[in-house]
Amino acid sequence: MLTPMDDTLWHTLPTTFDHVGTSDPRFFDRYWFAASDPKGGGTLQLTLGVYNNMNVVDAGFIAIRGTRQFNVRASRSLRPRFVTDCGPISVEILEPLRRARLRVGRTGADGVAGELEWTGAFPAQEESARFTRVRGRVVEESRRFDQVGHCSGWLELAGERIELDRWWATRDHSWGVRENMGIAEPVTGPSPAPSAGSLFAFLFFSAGSIGGHLQIAEFAGRPS
Repeated sequence: MLTPMDDTLWHTLPTTFDHVGTSDPRFFDRYWFAASDPKGGGTLQLTLGVYNNMNVVDAGFIAIRGTRQFNVRASRSLRPRFVTDCGPISVEILEPLRRARLRVGRTGADGVAGELEWTGAFPAQEESARFTRVRGRVVEESRRFDQVGHCSGWLELAGERIELDRWWATRDHSWGVRENMGIAEPVTGPSPAPSAGSLFAFLFFSAGSIGGHLQIAEFAGRPS
């Protein structure tokens, strides 16, 4: 089916934009944003992901204020609406690789709502490509970029309005195929390495004109 993206000059496959270059149902494309008050007044995360071959969009928002945590979760069918929103949560890219508008429509008795602008303070950094096979089957083939910036706007949590003034912020955007994404992994013999345990940790940092991202990943039975 045609979508508005098909009226651009950026096709990379001889098909429409509603198709991806693999039939693997685990294919995903996802935004993740986070921000924290440098004065310790709170923190938040917002994510929105598309799973093209499963026809699903999902989204989530978390905010912590004092001793309370506020959660918003949403999911919908992807087709026919190829739009970056899901329930009350939406992401609008205002300036690619630099600025995005994040919205949470008013929800439930807790009255969670907000409108934020995320701005990069440093250029986005592309990570090395990830590619892993387990017993001959591709279990991961993905890309990601990371960025450090700041976030401003407003939030409303349980009737309290919070003004965000350049909260320290981070983001990533990842896409491709990754194991354990929405479906059970096929059983083709003894349990493969992914179920034997893994370690994944990441650290964003910035100080003045210097910023970056450190990541550690280790999977049992695989090279580090």
